Amino acid sequence: MLKSRGLKGTNTPVLDPRVALLIATIDVSFAAIFIKFSGAPSIIIAFYRKGFATLLLLPFLFIYGREALSRISRREVFEVVAAGVALAFHFWFWIESLKHVSVANSVLLVTAHPLLVGILSMRLLGERMESLQWAGAGIALGGIAMITAGDWKTGAGHELTGDLLALLGMVAFAAYLLAGRRLRQSLSTLVYVVPVYGVSAMVLLSIAGLSATPLVGYPGRDWVIFLALAVVCTIGGHTLYNYSLAHVTASLVSVTFLGEPVLSSVFAWLLLSEVPSWFVLPGGMLVLAGIYLANVGMTKGVSSRRR
Repeated sequence: MLKSRGLKGTNTPVLDPRVALLIATIDVSFAAIFIKFSGAPSIIIAFYRKGFATLLLLPFLFIYGREALSRISRREVFEVVAAGVALAFHFWFWIESLKHVSVANSVLLVTAHPLLVGILSMRLLGERMESLQWAGAGIALGGIAMITAGDWKTGAGHELTGDLLALLGMVAFAAYLLAGRRLRQSLSTLVYVVPVYGVSAMVLLSIAGLSATPLVGYPGRDWVIFLALAVVCTIGGHTLYNYSLAHVTASLVSVTFLGEPVLSSVFAWLLLSEVPSWFVLPGGMLVLAGIYLANVGMTKGVSSRRR
């Protein structure tokens, strides 16, 4: 593993990656709830989420990562831009899908990326998924299929549109994770996430401009939601996922994301009165079991390679 550039000791975990993944999963699970409470256009929600996160983290980048940022290579610049573009489209597609389908349906489909990430990470990053990781991913996806089966509605055009948007968001997120895993081997968390978030915000701003979507004029509640999405779900969620990418595989981070649909469905039930089907309980248990197996598989794989 390459030594990460940026803060001293960034190649050594300051926080246990599994603890970081747990906190991040809880934090991102509030995202769909916040978005459902906002009446702003999807592109505006996505832009301010990434824009506010960038502005809040920028001072820390200048203090702790300015020197490392000046040494970033052309290849890394290209990959940072690619990751930022992928992240922008992930949020745009996914947030728009929430306008058409329930929280459970949208979040379940957008987080169905572990096998895609696992296969591509082997081809592109040379990572190997252990048998228990494959089993965990399969079980977790089986749980997602069970939950989706109970929430799936057919025949309505707007619902099919929402499903397609969520799946496109899933593909974009898989590309973002793979780019992040590669870059986090050489860049510290701040040196990676701030430029990526900034690129993402600029892409979303450009789309908003091309579509003539107003940037202002939204009620106070929306601005609070934009800030909450930036602080809780992006800085407290996605940034911790990116932190973990330097210490665990992209496949493990991808599988851990499968805890989000379970928590989001529970939050939607309690806060939005979106009552999940009875499939959610057994499906959620399968998702959590899959995440556990993936963690065990990753631990055994690392131990065996060290011997």
